[in-house]
Amino acid sequence: MERVWLVLAIFAAFGTRGTYEDIITIPKGVIDDHCNQTVSNPQDVEDAGYVQTQTDLTDFLRVVGYDDNADCSITLVAPANHKFLIQWTQPIDFEYANGCQDWVRVHDGYENDTSLYDMGELCIFSSVEATDNLTKATTGNVVTVTVHTDSTASDNKGFKLLYTVFYDPENGSCSGTDYLCSNDRCVSESLKCDFQNHCGDNSDESKTLASCPDLPDVIINFITNVLKLSVGAFIGICVAIGLVLILIIVLCISCCCKCCGCCQSTRAAPV
Repeated sequence: MERVWLVLAIFAAFGTRGTYEDIITIPKGVIDDHCNQTVSNPQDVEDAGYVQTQTDLTDFLRVVGYDDNADCSITLVAPANHKFLIQWTQPIDFEYANGCQDWVRVHDGYENDTSLYDMGELCIFSSVEATDNLTKATTGNVVTVTVHTDSTASDNKGFKLLYTVFYDPENGSCSGTDYLCSNDRCVSESLKCDFQNHCGDNSDESKTLASCPDLPDVIINFITNVLKLSVGAFIGICVAIGLVLILIIVLCISCCCKCCGCCQSTRAAPV
């Protein structure tokens, strides 16, 4: 039976501490054993991470689709006096027929607390610009993500949510080496210059403010867009690139063999 995962991945990019160090997977076959229980949540978190729908990694050629018959909640608990910044790195793409049959809801606290968004259930935001408008911060140190899907299988992409833990500065400064964003949010120093907008105003990715490497914009945009992809899409792109490279190598070998054959024929020709 095909499985699609709801994944919580602790995120810090390019060799910084905690790079996908803790991954909670919730397969459909044992969803009742993992969701809505304290065995895997609330899960203490720090810095930043993803919550997303994605396919089983063994089914890497399928780059879209999410599980049916799912009812699952994940609660994230940050240290006291911290909050969560919630951003959506790709359009929210659930099946939509006569209203939201499949949806994701973000609670400003635990599952019984108020929704972070006035519309409650989110199921279809077809553009990056629309999801950008959903960027929002919690009022406290707890956030709960609830996902519901009906019995109909879907090839839609679902969602990919990026959370960042932050806190308000005291007397205009952050604790220790934490980074002070231009919008007066304190985030972990490890989140600077990782091609993700953790501050919300992108000041943590600034060449001047955060001393990020002076890379060409085309490279920065490429890496940023790759990080927004779902795991299935990322693996699919890697496979496609690999196949193209193999084809190029085969063509080069074939051309070399033909050239060598011509040279040998020329040398062997009678004078």
